[in-house]
Amino acid sequence: MRERDVVTWTTMITGYVKCGLLAEARRLFDRADVMKNVVTWTAMVSGYVIRNRIFEAKKLFEAMPVRNVVSWNTMVEGYAQRLAKNGRVDEAREVFERMPERNVVSWNAMVTGYAKNKRLDEAFDLFKRMPERDLPSWNTMITGFIQNGELGNAMRGDSEAALKIFTEMIRDGQVKPNEGTFVNVLGACSDLAGLGEGQQIHQMISKTVYQDMTFVVSALINMYSKCGELGSARKMFDDGATHQRDLVSWNWFKPDGVTYVGLLSACSHAGLVEDGLSYFDELLEDRSIQVRDDHYTCLVDLCAGCNVYGDLKVGKLAAEELVKEEPENAGTYLLLSNIYASSGKWGEAARVRLKMKEKGLKKQPGCSWIEIGNRVHVFLARDKSHCQSNLIYSLLHDLNAEIKKAWYVANSDFIVDEEF
Repeated sequence: MRERDVVTWTTMITGYVKCGLLAEARRLFDRADVMKNVVTWTAMVSGYVIRNRIFEAKKLFEAMPVRNVVSWNTMVEGYAQRLAKNGRVDEAREVFERMPERNVVSWNAMVTGYAKNKRLDEAFDLFKRMPERDLPSWNTMITGFIQNGELGNAMRGDSEAALKIFTEMIRDGQVKPNEGTFVNVLGACSDLAGLGEGQQIHQMISKTVYQDMTFVVSALINMYSKCGELGSARKMFDDGATHQRDLVSWNWFKPDGVTYVGLLSACSHAGLVEDGLSYFDELLEDRSIQVRDDHYTCLVDLCAGCNVYGDLKVGKLAAEELVKEEPENAGTYLLLSNIYASSGKWGEAARVRLKMKEKGLKKQPGCSWIEIGNRVHVFLARDKSHCQSNLIYSLLHDLNAEIKKAWYVANSDFIVDEEF
């Protein structure tokens, strides 16, 4: 080329960067005759960030004669997201606080960084302070709760908190959920066995047509199956709501490890003990699928109430296997203790609970929630923080008295988790 302008130089440097040829890009960038502007500098910084060469990126960034919001965002995203596993989110926050101006991308980068580091309190705090939110902002928080555990004191529980954020998103009305949003919140409904919430979300989905509904329909099928509505799940599949059925939706018919988790969980929720045991036998016979701890978890869940069906042996074996696989899971010890107690083996039950205490394991308190008048009410085991707790406990006391009057005799063989 006889003449080269800043756009020409930037195009070549960016091309090398996109191909991962950073050495070639830098040689062009450092030439004496190169014409550079803020876009050129940012492209070079971005190349180092993409390759996780953060030291070189920072050195070049600090040398920039002029920076724009894209330059700053590149560094924030580099620290907060690409280096999230190395715990560099605090350095991202330092850059974020130095920014002379911020846009929604800047805020999203920090929220995502905190979420990936499982620092959901800080992610949620920034999320609440955002001057504006776009769809990635909401999706980041929803995904963060589902994938990275619970949020300290602000909200309890992952899936529950995700649904609360989704409800707030709908009320806000500034952005509309996309396919990814629906897939995530339907997964949260599956975790909570929240059939009512799942059905409401299904109604919202039915009012919108997306280009690719495959994953959304698969998520609906999964939600209905996990909530025990096997008929609804099968009907969705048979209605042909999706033109391309992937393995997720066909996992009604082409078994893999995930398939059996879904089947066993669905049987557990629906109380189909015999069917669940039959599916587990099929799993053991299928040598092509590795039996994992989540399969045993489903089996324990299915068989924990085996005293009703007179088959304590299966539940006991499943629980013992799961204790070997997950020795730090408090819930498994409680299930095994209850199974021993149900069969009258009080000494064994006590030993299991003693072992649990020695390990310092404590089960998280049970939690339930209900939405009344567009407001979600959350209740924890032995929780008296609700504004109407006195009235609620008074009503429960009266109901208990009525039950006793009706000569109802509780099953003393079932051991309720009291202190754990």
